[in-house]
Amino acid sequence: SAVVVYGVLAGWWHRGLAGTGDTPSFMAAVRTMVSSEPHGDVAVALLTKGQVADEFYAGAVGAVNRETVFPVASMSKWVTAVGVMQLVREGKIDLDAPVARYLTRWTLPAGQFDNSGVTTRRLLSHTAGLTDGLGFGDYRLDERLPTLEESLRAPRASSGQPTAIAVEYAPGARWQYSGGGYLILQLLVE
Repeated sequence: SAVVVYGVLAGWWHRGLAGTGDTPSFMAAVRTMVSSEPHGDVAVALLTKGQVADEFYAGAVGAVNRETVFPVASMSKWVTAVGVMQLVREGKIDLDAPVARYLTRWTLPAGQFDNSGVTTRRLLSHTAGLTDGLGFGDYRLDERLPTLEESLRAPRASSGQPTAIAVEYAPGARWQYSGGGYLILQLLVE
């Protein structure tokens, strides 16, 4: 969400890189931008009517090509939020109802705070009282990906330190980043 909001606020008054439909000029501008500043590995694919119209790869760390796999990371948050809000619009969930009302395959562990204060709205806004602070660790291509329930029970933190997804602050009392909260929302959507 933050990336989308920032992009709108930071870019809405800027001129485009190229005119509408001018794929060669757009991709030339992208190549110039990537080449002029230090970046990590970059893959850009421009799609037109569902087909790759042009592509560009730059590898600062290693070889990057069409087969390179990049982790999705927090880009999944806005997709999750859109899915949640679709369910709200359809009347299938209430933003302010306890999220536990909708979960059947996993429950928040009991703790010192009332888990009924953990609502969809608070999970979306990182105010549900969860303190996992996740950044998730990546998985190798040869590893089996855990189910959502497995990730909720034993998340792999990018820090390599053990972490738990649990309510450790009074829900609604403060903002605290929680990647685990978005795992709960992903389970809600499922």
